[in-house]
Amino acid sequence: MNRLWNWLKTAIENRPIMFVVIGGVTTYILTAFVALILFTAFKHTSIVIMPFASAFVVVGFHWFVARYERKSTVAQILAIIPAGLLAFLCILGAHAVVDMQICWKNPDTNELECKIP
Repeated sequence: MNRLWNWLKTAIENRPIMFVVIGGVTTYILTAFVALILFTAFKHTSIVIMPFASAFVVVGFHWFVARYERKSTVAQILAIIPAGLLAFLCILGAHAVVDMQICWKNPDTNELECKIP
């Protein structure tokens, strides 16, 4: 494990932009694959597990870049743009889900009414 860690640190120091581009694409593909496996394996319970497991991989990649890449501003920018975009899409998706699932009790009839998307 120590040998792998040292290789990763050397790779990001020697070729930061290439590391961020290839590593970022690989990380996001791996994350989508992990999310797909969790969703098919656990069905409804994966709604709780999937975001944490998927985000753990992505945050780990971005932490590694932020921690070990200090020389290349371009590499830092290339690493932060997808992270910000993913965070924005997650917030937007959560808002869409919550917006579709709003129900309330009608004060006149005491019946539960739900907003239909």
